[in-house]
Amino acid sequence: MGELSTAFGAALTSLRRQRGWSQAALAQAVGVSRQTIIAIEQGEQEPHLGLAVALAERLQVSLDELVRTNDHEPPRRPDLWVEGEPPQYPTPVVWSRMQGRLVAARWTSLTTPTVVDAWWDPDLDLLTHLPSARPPERVIFVAGCDPFLPWLKAQFESKVPGMSLEALPFSSKRALAALRDGTIHMAGSHWYDPLSGRYNQVSSFFPFPIRQLPYLHWQEGVIQHPDAEVPQQWAIREPGSEAAALWQRCRTSSIESNQVLTFSRHEEIVEYVADHPTAAGVTIGALGTLHGLVFTPWADEEYVWCIRAADETSEWFSPLAAIRQAPTLRRLFEPMPHMELWTADHVS
Repeated sequence: MGELSTAFGAALTSLRRQRGWSQAALAQAVGVSRQTIIAIEQGEQEPHLGLAVALAERLQVSLDELVRTNDHEPPRRPDLWVEGEPPQYPTPVVWSRMQGRLVAARWTSLTTPTVVDAWWDPDLDLLTHLPSARPPERVIFVAGCDPFLPWLKAQFESKVPGMSLEALPFSSKRALAALRDGTIHMAGSHWYDPLSGRYNQVSSFFPFPIRQLPYLHWQEGVIQHPDAEVPQQWAIREPGSEAAALWQRCRTSSIESNQVLTFSRHEEIVEYVADHPTAAGVTIGALGTLHGLVFTPWADEEYVWCIRAADETSEWFSPLAAIRQAPTLRRLFEPMPHMELWTADHVS
């Protein structure tokens, strides 16, 4: 276990004794075994977030007071939030460090939430380290609308032990803005420029040089239930997404506002259309057909990863770039309809 686990255990022991609680009594109060309390106090086990909060409540201290010790770095305020503004309510967060700045994101914002690094207290305006906290320098933030980001995460973390890849389900426009603002390491984009008729002409959007890393070719278009006829509702992505822009370019009739529902993730669109036979959606063809829906292609799209050119020498870039060509990832994508890995080495 790490240094923070030992510190948490020592703080728990001290506070428990100060309040006259036995290990058995405290264990019963929070619904765990006495052996669990012993393991935590000895630094042999890290409490999960729910248990850490319950222990703090029973001992009548803040989570900050329970976690913080004189031997460990005090809680911090993030320099930046991926979502733009700090949450107005207490919430678990993950963190990363980019260009010397601590960047935080709500744990619930992640595509596949895993480890919790800290607890955000808006009243104190503080982050409290948790025993599960990772060094922020070892956490990589990526954002994009690729619904198969968990595959990339799994491949990266198996190839680079000790580093974590945390994915956020952002539209192309939002992901590119986050990269520009320095709150993510890598942005996924399939943004289409109607003037040039090309995808991902975004270099002028950035005040620094970027590199584009080819990743996927996919088809995007309309999904419908096999028995559907004229759609009575449309399910689309939020404004700022390429899926929403595609719908605006390709729809052939006027639609009442109450007939259009917006979703933040492609998976939500597919689930909605699958459950509502009178609805149609605009999404990635692979997802729709995997759920037994009828797919009509509207566009062949290029999905790339954008990074700062300066990050090409970073510890995380080379293994992530190599994963694109790895046989294990290729085998995952080979059976996918309307989608394939992009074989080019770079995008100019």
